[in-house]
Amino acid sequence: QEIYIKMNVPHISIDIVFDGNEFYLIEFQSLYFGTAGIPYSEGYFTHKNDDWEFVTKKLEVEKVYADSIVQYLEKKNVKKTEPIYHS
Repeated sequence: QEIYIKMNVPHISIDIVFDGNEFYLIEFQSLYFGTAGIPYSEGYFTHKNDDWEFVTKKLEVEKVYADSIVQYLEKKNVKKTEPIYHS
């Protein structure tokens, strides 16, 4: 989650493994990556209340891709329209 926020991109794919002592980055993609796994997945993880929750739901590739871009643009638009306060 922290990496996604810092990268400031609509979507990100990060494969990280943990051997019991250290974390290793196996693969990183952020602008476009294979979406073939979406139709085969039983669901997805979502971040709620400082925890990750699995949601059992079949998804469509096109909807996931479009929704992620819309969500990204909405967040960017909110930041642009927020008032700037100087102290």
